[in-house]
Amino acid sequence: LPLMDWAVQHDAEAQAIAKAGKAVGQYAITREARACYWFRLLNEYAKLLTYKPSTPTKRQYFQFNMPVSEYLGSVAVEWEKK
Repeated sequence: LPLMDWAVQHDAEAQAIAKAGKAVGQYAITREARACYWFRLLNEYAKLLTYKPSTPTKRQYFQFNMPVSEYLGSVAVEWEKK
């Protein structure tokens, strides 16, 4: 890809462009705009699903509603049992 080649050859310039783009995004895109984006994205994605998602059971809910470090620890324990 020509643009990737350019970015590799002009690393400092590419980083400056990325930094400027990030700054514009943080300044111009409000919390409400981000929420709207995610809402629309997920609604459009849901239209593509070929199955009906179900509500998680209480066990499933609590299994995934915990700190990442705690969840990874529990997964490691289960994995070691196998």
